[in-house]
Amino acid sequence: MNVVLQRFTIEHLRSLTNITLEDLGQFNVLVGPNNSGKTSFLEALEVFCDPTNPLTWVSVARSRETRGVTPARPGAFSTLDDLKWMFPQHDRNRAEERYDGVVSLRCTGTSPVSAVSARLREIMGTPAPDEFNAYATSRRPIREDDPVRRGMELEVSGTFVRPGNLPLDTPLVYRFWEDMPFVLRGGTSGLIPVRVVGPLAHRAERAHVRELTAARFMAQKDEVVAAARSIEADVVDLEVWSPRGDLPRLYVNHKLLGLTPLSAEGDGFRRAILIAAAAVGARGGLLLIDEIEAGLHPQALREVYSLATRLCRRHKVCMIATTHSLEAVDALIDATETGTGGLVVYHLPPVRGAGVVQRFAGDQLRRLRFERGLDLR
Repeated sequence: MNVVLQRFTIEHLRSLTNITLEDLGQFNVLVGPNNSGKTSFLEALEVFCDPTNPLTWVSVARSRETRGVTPARPGAFSTLDDLKWMFPQHDRNRAEERYDGVVSLRCTGTSPVSAVSARLREIMGTPAPDEFNAYATSRRPIREDDPVRRGMELEVSGTFVRPGNLPLDTPLVYRFWEDMPFVLRGGTSGLIPVRVVGPLAHRAERAHVRELTAARFMAQKDEVVAAARSIEADVVDLEVWSPRGDLPRLYVNHKLLGLTPLSAEGDGFRRAILIAAAAVGARGGLLLIDEIEAGLHPQALREVYSLATRLCRRHKVCMIATTHSLEAVDALIDATETGTGGLVVYHLPPVRGAGVVQRFAGDQLRRLRFERGLDLR
């Protein structure tokens, strides 16, 4: 088993400081009380996989608002504020002072990235002319002699160990301005393949369309269809159509019903299809699932998790999930007991409380759950 990450450390991110996951397996689940940093761990992993792409930092910073059923509401935090709150908050960063914070991440394993450091600084200045031009064409005219405005400067450096990707001798610097679109200049992306499935992602049909399209281009669509068929036996195919010539929609071709829009299917089926497609798309990388039990009936957990773990083994994908459900933990133990690489459970302590990360795996994990009935949460 070739595990992308064997050890992952967050030195600073949001409220997490100096916390490490040791001896990661191919299948891992994070448990712990609310506000223990489970989702923050997944966010750290997502930016670690694509650290030099500034759009990834923005996407992750805003994900808690935009990964719901609807986009971020009017009046929500600005991009600058979302970025700021992704970085550590210190007593010295009082309201009257300009923000200055650092995110630091490290890992060991076969990952092409071994260390990432990002510094975010609040700045006051005047955007470059091309930034003004982009704003004028995308929203409304704006004069280049407008007053100095607030911004954030993101500086990213790291160590990349894949042949041909040398360490960054000069950090990459990106600037974001209040009420202006971001203009991307340079930067690499996609150092580690990664797919992220949020708690409500199965309600957003665009996620299914995106993942099924990616599977089609990877010549892996048949695997996703087979996964759908294992959940509902009368599934013939999954097809992307645009009936009105605008937004593409995903349709399920049933033997009896014919083409049925995915929106007419239940949450469990939609969730299972998205997890399967994401596992295929993460080939050789990471599959991150927040609240892996979401949308699934307890009786369906083992079947869906067995499907996901088979695809992860086939495509050499490392799965890291979070859960609040003991039923999900038990189903994952059962689903991963065959073949190499069983489940590893990490219990995270409260972010601001005392304690260390507890690791449970193998026979110890099975005894604690099935013989002693220990509540690992």
